[in-house]
Amino acid sequence: MTGYPASSGSAQTGIARLEAANYNVLDIGQANAAPWGLWLQGTHRTSLGTTYPLLLNPNGGNVGIGTTAPTANLDVDNSANASTAAVSINAATGQATQLLLKRGGSTVSFFTNVSSDKVIRQALVVPRLA
Repeated sequence: MTGYPASSGSAQTGIARLEAANYNVLDIGQANAAPWGLWLQGTHRTSLGTTYPLLLNPNGGNVGIGTTAPTANLDVDNSANASTAAVSINAATGQATQLLLKRGGSTVSFFTNVSSDKVIRQALVVPRLA
């Protein structure tokens, strides 16, 4: 089955389920529309409206997105397309972006929402000293 995770009831749309004690489960699935992303959802086995946190490296260690060798707690690497690299931290669904860090050339911009007239600060990117 494909689709986004069910958010109510007890029938999940996922393709795999890992179950722990006390009805906690980790469901794994695939979206049913392009770009066909894969998802993970921590939930209750019989009450899919109950959600649980998804912990990555709870005992420590770095997490990487776009890198196989993360060097920070959260290392997001878009070096293949560095001129348009961006990290977005959003509010609740349907709300404006709360923080967007975007790199364009040699400038990093910090925005409070997605419109460029809300620039808080721009900083020149300088090479890291050896």
